[in-house]
Amino acid sequence: SDITLGIVPLGSGNGLATHLGLNRNIRKALITIRDGSVTRMDVGQVGENYFFSNCGTGYMAEVIDHYDKIPQRKLIGYFKAAFMALYKLHRPGELTIRIGSNHYYSKHVFVSNSNTMGYQMSLTPLASVQDGLLDIVILPLHSNWKFVNFCLFALFKKHHLVKGVK
Repeated sequence: SDITLGIVPLGSGNGLATHLGLNRNIRKALITIRDGSVTRMDVGQVGENYFFSNCGTGYMAEVIDHYDKIPQRKLIGYFKAAFMALYKLHRPGELTIRIGSNHYYSKHVFVSNSNTMGYQMSLTPLASVQDGLLDIVILPLHSNWKFVNFCLFALFKKHHLVKGVK
């Protein structure tokens, strides 16, 4: 649509604001909105819900669900949420993901429109909110140890080196 969205970076990680190069200073962000600096960007949709930055299923969704319940809205809160999400890692269920003629099977999917999740962390470093594409990371079903390994590699932006990650 042609509706203008104003972003005031009041979140914990401010991934979208970081991706867009917005100032984290609230006063400066409001001045940017007032002055009408506009950037067109893509929007993702899942069912009736829209997203501007990231969404996920399986482990990714569990981490966010736990993070929303933790009072520490800092990076340490994400670590706690990631650890707590491991307990629900092996819930039954699997998705079939079709991308062109390729089929993937997993319940752990991360879809991103931007290159930053927050705190300078990224699973999709080449993502752009203006390329008309969504970047997708598919994690095969793993043991808890392999997920911990994936998370450690992700901290150093090397998760693509983990066997099975698409």
